[in-house]
Amino acid sequence: MKDSFFRSMTWLHTWVGLLTCWVLFLVFFAGTAAYYRAEINLWMQPENHGSQYDVNADNQQLILKGLTALAQQAPDAETWWVYLPTQRTPLLTYAWSEPAAEGQRFGYYHQSFINPATGEALPKARESRGGDFLYRLHFDLYYMSVITARWIVGFCTMFMLVAIISGIVIHKRIFKDFFSFRPGKGPRSWLDAHVASSVLALPFHLMITYTGLVTLMFMYMPWGLNTQYGDETQAFYSQWKPIYSSSVPSGEAATMQSPQQLLASLNAAMSDEASSPIEMLQVEHLNDANAKVTVRMSPEHSLNQQAPWYRFSAVTGKLTEESTATSAANKTQSTMIALHSGRFAGQGLRLLYLLAGITGCVMIATGAIMWAEKLVQKQQKSGQFKPGLALVKMLNLATFAGLPIALASFFYANRLLPVSFVDRENWEIHCFFISWALVALLACFKRDRQTWQRLFLFTALLYGLLPLLNAMTSQYQLMSNLQRQAYVLAGFDLMMLALAALFYMAAKRLRSSQKVRAAQVTKATAELGIES
Repeated sequence: MKDSFFRSMTWLHTWVGLLTCWVLFLVFFAGTAAYYRAEINLWMQPENHGSQYDVNADNQQLILKGLTALAQQAPDAETWWVYLPTQRTPLLTYAWSEPAAEGQRFGYYHQSFINPATGEALPKARESRGGDFLYRLHFDLYYMSVITARWIVGFCTMFMLVAIISGIVIHKRIFKDFFSFRPGKGPRSWLDAHVASSVLALPFHLMITYTGLVTLMFMYMPWGLNTQYGDETQAFYSQWKPIYSSSVPSGEAATMQSPQQLLASLNAAMSDEASSPIEMLQVEHLNDANAKVTVRMSPEHSLNQQAPWYRFSAVTGKLTEESTATSAANKTQSTMIALHSGRFAGQGLRLLYLLAGITGCVMIATGAIMWAEKLVQKQQKSGQFKPGLALVKMLNLATFAGLPIALASFFYANRLLPVSFVDRENWEIHCFFISWALVALLACFKRDRQTWQRLFLFTALLYGLLPLLNAMTSQYQLMSNLQRQAYVLAGFDLMMLALAALFYMAAKRLRSSQKVRAAQVTKATAELGIES
C-alpha cells in the first residue's frame, strides 16, 4: 500500500491495466469484429453473394426444401440442420454431420446453401471459418487448450474490471477532463485521449467486462454446481437448458417420416400461440426409433433470448417435449449473455456496439502508450536506462499496429488462396498469425514514431483496397450491391473504406506531430547555441 488511498488506487490502476493490456486488446479487437460475424461470414464466401433475403418468403416451403435436399444428399447422416434465412444471413442453410470415426470426438460437418429468393441450390462455397474465427478468438484464443485460454482471458477480464473501477476512483475530474484534449503535449495528450475514450462508453465497458465473466461463471466458480451435482454436472446442464440436452439412439432401426410428413408433424406440434418465426430445425439419430426433431423459434430482438422450442418424434410425429417457463435466475443469466453478445441488437444498436468496442480498443491502447511516454520522459530526466521500456514499446507496436494488419491479411487470404487449397480454412487463420508475427518481428528492431506512421499507412492501403479485391473476386461489387439493396455486402465494403480513412488520418496525425516535435528540438538547440 502507498501512503494514501489515492496513490494506492493509482498504482493498482496502472499495473493491473498494463500487465494485461495486450491480451485485453486482442479480446476487445476480436470481440468487436465478431459483432458482425454473420456479415463477415457472408463476405468471405463470395459464392453466396447472389443470394438475397426475401421478407415475403414462405418459411414452410423453405423448410421443406431444406429437408428434401437433406433426404436426397445425406440419408444416412447422424444429424440434420435447417437454418432459415435472415437479413444478416440471407441464405437457406442446410447441414449434416457424419458419425465420428474411430478415435475422433466429432464427426465431419457439411454445409450447403439455397437462394431463398429463387429456391436454387448455390454452388459449393469455399471453406472458411470467417467471422466465427474472430468470435472464438476473443475467448478461446488459438493454438492452445480451450480451457487454458478461457482461464487466461478470465484472469485478464477480472483485471480489467479492477482497472475500470480504480480508474473511476483516481480520475476526480473525469467528466470535466472528457471535454479537454490538448494535442502535442506528449503524455498529457495520451491521457486526454485515454480519459475521453474511457468516459465515452463507460457504461458499455463496465457491462461488457462483467457480463464477459458471467458467460463462463460455471467454469470460474464451479463450487456450488459441484456441491449440488457432484460428478453429474451434465444433469445440471440438461435441466438448465433442456433444448441442448443430449439423447442417445436406441439402436433399433425405424423408418422416419418423409420431409412432407415431418413438416406436417412440425405444424401439429407447435403451439397456436407460437407467433415467432422458426429459426432452426434439427433432426438427430436419423433412422432410429429414438429419432427426434427439435424446432427453435427466433428470439428476434428479445433481450431475454429464450425463445420457445418444441421437440417431437421423427418416427411418430408426436410431441415429446417443449419449452417451459424458466426461473428468474436463468432469465437474468440469459439476459446478461445477450447483453454481452449483442445478438438481440438491430442494425442501429449493433453499430453502437461496434463503436463502443472501438472506443474500448482506443482506451486500452492509449493507456499503454501513455505509460511508455511517461517512462520515456522519466528516463530522459534521470538519464537512467529503464529495461521495461523497450519491451512495452515493442508489445505496443506489435499489438496495436499488428492486429489490424493481421485482420486485413485474414480477409486477403480468403480471396487469394485457391479455393481447392488443402486445409484452406485453417491457412486463412495461419495467415492472420503469420502477418501478426511479422509486425512483431519488425517491432523488435524498429519501434519509433516513423515506424508507427508507415504501418498505419500500410494498414490504410490494405483496407482501402479490399473493396477492389472484392470486385475482382466476386460477381458483385459495391455499387451493384447498393443497387440491388444487398446492404450486408455493401456495408462491409463501406466499413473497410471507413477503417482505411481512420488509419490514414492516424498516420497523418503522427506525421504532423513528428514535424512539431522536430521543430521544437531545432528551436531548443538554437536557443542553447548548439549547432546541429
